[in-house]
Amino acid sequence: RRSSDLKSRMIESKTFTPPQRFGIIFQVLLIGIFLLAAVLGLWQSIYTSISPMLVLYLLPALLAIFLIPLLAYRIYGLRTAQYSLEREGVHLRWGLRVEDIPMDQILWIYKKEEIEGHLPLPWFHWPGSLLGTRRTEGAEEVEFMASSTNGLILIGTAERVFAISPANPNLFLQT
Repeated sequence: RRSSDLKSRMIESKTFTPPQRFGIIFQVLLIGIFLLAAVLGLWQSIYTSISPMLVLYLLPALLAIFLIPLLAYRIYGLRTAQYSLEREGVHLRWGLRVEDIPMDQILWIYKKEEIEGHLPLPWFHWPGSLLGTRRTEGAEEVEFMASSTNGLILIGTAERVFAISPANPNLFLQT
């Protein structure tokens, strides 16, 4: 009996993922650039006497200490990102961020192109990492859990709007 319940639940659930390839490549390249700059800066600092130039040579390493973990987490988030449509509602996951939206809480679902007005993007975003919250002109809070602006789907609830980017937005809407 349990296996038939599990099979029926699997059929009732459809999981979508965001486009990942370009975002992962972009972020890995950024990590490589920061690592190279840090190594070059540290190498130059070894041969520099104590002076203002020493600070300039150490600056890339200090930046890398903060930015590389951020980029690594964004890659992890992108790799684990999924949007599941279930009978009970929509389950959104991006890294350690998980959001369950019960079906009776969903007011509407639209493509970004179908809404009127300007949708402000998060302050710090880049390919593969469209994360954060912003307020619209109508004072609605929009939480982004997306990898790109192409094919953005907006899920409206009473509390906030969620912006996601499934790889196949038309199939997501159809499902």
